[in-house]
Amino acid sequence: MQLARWRAKKTINSSAPKTLKQTIPEFSFEVAKIVFGLIKIIASNRELGSRALPKLSPPDFFRQLVRNPPIVSLMPHFAHLWLPTDVYQDDAPIERCGMASRPGSIIVRIPNRFQRIQFGTRQQVWSKNKLTPTPPSLIRPVMPELDAIRGIAVLGVLFLHAFWWQAAGLHFGPLARTFLSATQPGWLGVNLFFVLSGFLITGILLDSKENPSFYRRFYTRRALRILPPYYLLLILLLVLHSSSLSFVGLSFVYLANLTTLFGVACSYGPLWSLAVEEHFYIVWPAVVRKLTFAQLAAVSGGIVLFVPMLRALCFHLDWGKDGLAWYTWFVADGLAAGSLLAIILRTAITRKQASWLCASLLSCAILLGILGRPFGITTRERLLGAALQHTMINILFAGVVLLFLLFGTGLNKRYVNNPVLRFFGYISYGLYLDHILAFRMYDRICSRYWPGLIPSDQHFTLVLLKAAVAGGGAIGAAYLSRKYFEERFLRLKDRLVVTVVEDVELPTVSVAEPVIQIAS
Repeated sequence: MQLARWRAKKTINSSAPKTLKQTIPEFSFEVAKIVFGLIKIIASNRELGSRALPKLSPPDFFRQLVRNPPIVSLMPHFAHLWLPTDVYQDDAPIERCGMASRPGSIIVRIPNRFQRIQFGTRQQVWSKNKLTPTPPSLIRPVMPELDAIRGIAVLGVLFLHAFWWQAAGLHFGPLARTFLSATQPGWLGVNLFFVLSGFLITGILLDSKENPSFYRRFYTRRALRILPPYYLLLILLLVLHSSSLSFVGLSFVYLANLTTLFGVACSYGPLWSLAVEEHFYIVWPAVVRKLTFAQLAAVSGGIVLFVPMLRALCFHLDWGKDGLAWYTWFVADGLAAGSLLAIILRTAITRKQASWLCASLLSCAILLGILGRPFGITTRERLLGAALQHTMINILFAGVVLLFLLFGTGLNKRYVNNPVLRFFGYISYGLYLDHILAFRMYDRICSRYWPGLIPSDQHFTLVLLKAAVAGGGAIGAAYLSRKYFEERFLRLKDRLVVTVVEDVELPTVSVAEPVIQIAS
């Protein structure tokens, strides 16, 4: 079970759509060259990916193909050729690039310029001799619509802290109060981050599960992404005297959400959710590696069901009620909900089924909120809200993530690929880290030099000024951090870990040794 990318220098210059009659001869010629290239690799016992193919003579190879014909799937920029594992050492089923092949086959990935069409026992799509494009898989190596989700999440948190959190205790007119109240639900951005993180991290782990450097690759890449700006912020908090030494010390070992258990106040709010994420990163890779696909789905579903019961029990018994919103064991169901969604979308689910699942998740969350509101689901001060408020939110956001994936692979992708939201998604991590510090620095500077600029009663324009100056400064700092600081570490990702199979490229050979690229 290996996925290899074959690269070559052949280019087809014509970009005009071709009829089926014109396309089939071209395609047959290219497949013939692919098959002969495979024979040459087999005969020389070269490696395809990271495992060696056993030596087979060309007649034996063709006999295997006759008994078990290959399947070819054409995509906009590449093709998949499924070959029987009689010519290979492994017969494990394959799930790659968002679609599952039949068990007992290997995949060769060939760049090409054709629209998607599947031959053999798979679906054939054409209309009046013209190829008909079909939507790409929901799971792709790059999913730009998820950057828009990150942007929405971080903007919600930013607006919460810029307005409601800063000025809720002040007195303003009705219009200003309405605006402040509208920013209060921004705390939901953290829950959206949890669901999205569970979805992405579980997907990454599943897709690299068979990689020999599974742990090294994951932890190295996560450390390079997360830790440099995180520890830079901790240094700034100490240098600027913006947090206590004890809190920074606990945050240094990812216990920012558990500081109250040590009698230390949480003096920098955004770090609690990062601590939850770090706990997830520490534990979840081993879980994914050790469990089968079905077992992992059962564990994720079990967490989604068990955590609300744990919250209800602790609320009823008055155990750790203050930590219901941020202790790891009370909020892990958001990460598990995202994980379960990642698992489901890596099964043989169709687009229609995914659409029904999306509608069901969104409807269930809305219905739960409507029916539970009279019984206190909107507040964690009552038993139902303490138990199920986060569950309702997680179901809603799982539906939102799936909705964005459906739109992002459909004809209306422009609605979920908004460049402004994607920009904020690009800088979301740095902005989440630094925006509170920016607001604190604004207050400190204004208190010393311009006391009249500090927000006060009946002066909502001062609240807007603070949000614009401090928020703009946080956005600028986050952008500079991402472009000139974080990117330095991100470029080290592929240097410090062994490249996985999906990134393996066979050496380019001569034309007589037909390793092919059909350019798009």
